[in-house]
This record gives sequence, structure tokens and C-alpha cells, in this order.
Amino acid sequence: MAPLNVRPSSPTNYPFKKYQLSMLDQLMPSFFIPTILYYHHQFQTTSIAQLELISSRLRESLSQTLTMFYPFAGRLNRGDNSIDCKYMGVRYLEAKVDSMIMDVIECYETEMVDPLIPNLMGNGEEEDEIFAIQVNYFNCGGIAIGTYVPHKIADGVSFFSFMTSWATICRQQDNIINILKPSFPSSSLFPPKEKHHYNPQSEDCKETKAKIDHDHPIPTRVEVVSTFIWKYATVDKPVKQYIAFQAVNLRSRMVPPLSEHAIGNLLVLAYATKTPMI
Repeated sequence: MAPLNVRPSSPTNYPFKKYQLSMLDQLMPSFFIPTILYYHHQFQTTSIAQLELISSRLRESLSQTLTMFYPFAGRLNRGDNSIDCKYMGVRYLEAKVDSMIMDVIECYETEMVDPLIPNLMGNGEEEDEIFAIQVNYFNCGGIAIGTYVPHKIADGVSFFSFMTSWATICRQQDNIINILKPSFPSSSLFPPKEKHHYNPQSEDCKETKAKIDHDHPIPTRVEVVSTFIWKYATVDKPVKQYIAFQAVNLRSRMVPPLSEHAIGNLLVLAYATKTPMI
């Protein structure tokens, strides 16, 4: 099937037609994150009428979701590190897969899953697509939704807020009271900078760290596991230098805390180094 362009259900209002990337967005390297979500079907076959209903509902609910998550439907403007949110929409593809969904899930070869993800690598021009979606229908009735989103605009928490909202709207077409409400505070908390090379000792990073609550008298589970891995990974080779880093979600660590549905790259990389013993 030829690609479709799914637009937001309502045009973006004037004040929001340009979404400015934050300093943390700028610090992120330009790479794309491929993700596939698998949905098993309880029946062995799906009729043509059922497929048409599913397809229509997915596209309609996606359109409603893009109205709330309006930057996802825009175009990345590399010239001024912003997103043009002028009702462009996202590229949406549907594909029929001549196999069973478990054949793919149980396969460990990337060649099997690569065709389930839309190709979105940027066109090298001033404006690039941000988001693409491919819905794959299997012979057994199962569905795999493949997406491609650049880390430049969203971290994993932002992405799954979007997908959770889309799923919720898709299930409750006539009742969207409990839909997640995204917020976009990133650029106001971390204003964009003209120069944005990452350096943990830079003034920008020190300013970022000053906004985070580091008071953790009781170690978290992540800290305990990280310490365990660090200890046993470095004990046998004391003459080597080791560097470890951990992506830290800033939402709950800000003062005051941000909503878990705050959109953007609201994370920092915490580094630890071990100097070789000579």
C-alpha cells in the first residue's frame, strides 16, 4: 500500500506553530530509534471487514493523538533547531506480512524485523520528517506497529506517552476524558544555546545538575545494580580505565517534579570513571 499522510484532527493554533528545541534536545546526537510493538490476536484469521475497521480506527485515533502531541506531526528545521508544526502530518504505511507473528517474535535475526519498520533517515535538507509509522498485518491476525522517531525531539518516556495515548484513544473512541495530557516545558526550563557540544564539566551541564534533587539517602534499585555491575566488571583488570554512564530521567528529580508526560529529552547522562592503578 502506498504511504498515507495522517494529519492532526485539528490544525495547530498560531502560538504553537513553531516548537523550539531545548538545550537538552540540542545535546542529543542525531540518530533514530526504531521500535516495534507486537499485538497477538486471539483468533487465527481476520476478515477483510475486520481489517478495514482496525485500519480506520488506527488512523482516526492517530489523527486525534497528533493534535495533542503536535510536534510529532511537524518537520525538523535544522537551520534554527526548531520544529515547524504547520499541520504536515506523519507518514503512515500499512503492509501485509505473509507469515505468523510468532515466527517473527521468536526469530533473532534482524533481517526478519527490518521490513516491519518504516524508513525514516532524513533527506539532508533543511526540513526533515520527524515521525513515521508502519502497521503490519500478519496471517494469524496479529499486528506489529513499527515506528521510527529521532532522539533529537523525544526520549523514551516521551515516545511511550505518545503510544499510550494513541492506544487509549483507539480503545475509547467516544470517551477520551482519561487520556494522558502531554506538556511541553523543556525549552522554558532548558533554553536553547547557540553552542551545544556536550561536556559534563561545562557551565550548561552544571546549571542542569543544579536543578536536580540529588538527595537520595537510600540507594535506589538502579544504583544498587549499577554498583554491583561496576564492582565485578572492573575488579580483575585494575590497570585499565573504565567509564560508565547512566541515562537519568529528570522528570521526578526536578524541583518541583515534572509530570511523567512532559515531552522532550528530559534526561542527562551521569558519568563515572575509574583511573587505572599503575
